Amino acid sequence: MSLVVDQTKGSPGTTAARMFVTNDGVRYGTIGGGVMESRVLEEAVSSLNQELLPKPRLRQLRHRADTSDQSSGLICGGTQTNLEIALSPELHLELVARIRASAASGLGSVLCTSEGLELTDKLVETVKINQNGEAWEVSLPLLNRRRVAVFGGGHCGVALANAMQRLDYEVTILDSRSDISTTEGLAKSIKCVVTDFERAAACVDHPNYTVAIVMTYSMDTDVKALLGLLDKGFEWIGLMGSQVKIAHIRQKLLSESFSDLQIAQIVAPVGIEFNSDTPEEIAISIAAKILLERESKKTV
Repeated sequence: MSLVVDQTKGSPGTTAARMFVTNDGVRYGTIGGGVMESRVLEEAVSSLNQELLPKPRLRQLRHRADTSDQSSGLICGGTQTNLEIALSPELHLELVARIRASAASGLGSVLCTSEGLELTDKLVETVKINQNGEAWEVSLPLLNRRRVAVFGGGHCGVALANAMQRLDYEVTILDSRSDISTTEGLAKSIKCVVTDFERAAACVDHPNYTVAIVMTYSMDTDVKALLGLLDKGFEWIGLMGSQVKIAHIRQKLLSESFSDLQIAQIVAPVGIEFNSDTPEEIAISIAAKILLERESKKTV
């Protein structure tokens, strides 16, 4: 596995980008592409087919034309630091299972040194690198702080959930209906919850890291979802709909004793403004808004 743990401006590999490689050269994910990735891939396959697995390595690559060992082969500028770890079922299967269980609960972190991996109880919010001469250690957070809760399992909700899952977000989709066929198209890793919309917010883990997007099947169910969401500590709340529908929803919320200030916290209509007609186009519009908000707030 090669994981980008640090980068500077210009680097094609961004922090948390990762690539998994099997000993027969099958690749999953990317650390930036191009000749750099090809070189890392070749080295990984060679290492994995040795009798003894190599120790973890922390390596900085420079994306500029030179002949040093740190040259990545790219000339786009910037640098990236890759953490390279070789794993085998015989040595690491139990550890990986424990890491996976901890990641599901959001507890603990992984500490990596040149001697190997260790699961710890320490909580870290971002990747942390400590270097002292040749000695180094990297702490990796297990809780994914990029999270989206989609309220509504219709065509647009499923398209958005799948789009955010492909962007490495932890996604939960919630609907009051148990018999809709659209959710059959959800990626397997997406959590699907059937519950009343007004109580649905309580089913979302880590709301303070979660963007809530309301796109249910009616104005009444949109209002129910918002009644359960407002003032529950979500990172922010988005609402899909026309200006006319949003105006009606605003009046409904006012009648439920929510203030103008509270209602103003809802991003509505959510999404980048362009003529989006299909569920996939709508999903891209909203996903782009989520990414823009993330960059402007720098919270995850």
